[in-house]
Amino acid sequence: MTGKILFASDLDQTLIYSRRSMGDYGHPHLLVPIEEYKGRIISYMTTLAVKRFCEAARQAIIVPVTTRTVEQYRRVKLPIRPSYAVVSNGGHILREGHLDKKWHDKILSQISDKCLDIGKMEREFAKIAKPDWVTSSRRADQLFLYFLIERDKVPSAELKAFACWAQEQNWRLSIQGRKLYLVPKPVSKWTAVEEVLKRVGKPFVVAAGDSLLDQEMLEKADLALAPAHGELWATHGPKKRLHHHGENEESLKRISFLPQQGIVAGEAILNHLLALCEDKKESSAISS
Repeated sequence: MTGKILFASDLDQTLIYSRRSMGDYGHPHLLVPIEEYKGRIISYMTTLAVKRFCEAARQAIIVPVTTRTVEQYRRVKLPIRPSYAVVSNGGHILREGHLDKKWHDKILSQISDKCLDIGKMEREFAKIAKPDWVTSSRRADQLFLYFLIERDKVPSAELKAFACWAQEQNWRLSIQGRKLYLVPKPVSKWTAVEEVLKRVGKPFVVAAGDSLLDQEMLEKADLALAPAHGELWATHGPKKRLHHHGENEESLKRISFLPQQGIVAGEAILNHLLALCEDKKESSAISS
């Protein structure tokens, strides 16, 4: 393998972690604050992950790819600020911190042409969103909807029927932890990553993520890494694969689930990336 590597990675529960999501990590003195909100540190990386991130940034093109809104992404202080970032689940591309208006306008046009209006989708969901299981709602950058929910109180049959109806309107429904997302199909992490690839010379793509909203990106990447936690693990992890049969079976097999859980999984993902970068350098040296 020769040429550049682009590392397209989800952030939350992949590279950065809250106290709740980091798992049983017994070394609080080795945590590095990454995000502050309302005077409180809410996201961390380990010192080793920070070191590996900086090493990787010297050898690969790092592109954060997140469902976070623009405002939420800008709160995150990564060890090195990447030149490109995909935010709002692909609805926005940032270049050197600036919004790419042409890309955003293109996505808005596709939504307008192909999808039910966001206001109408919001009103339809409100018909089943009872206060006992939906605790809050928000529009994310006027692109998609997300809701905080009580998972044990979700009306499964009613929600499944709604998800089928939403699919017909070119919207996807996804549950990640305590959040339920309703996202128009043109708002896609992989579609935005493809746009970045065109701009940087179509390098070898390594992708990492833990959620179902990352699945397409991981399936389309040249190499895909996922931790042993999150919705992707719960739905498509090794134990699930024994019973999984369907049209995406082969592409799902290409996702490498690492054994690590919690915040140490971020270290493991970056270690794998660096090992690949070293392999690339050796291959380039041999070929030259």
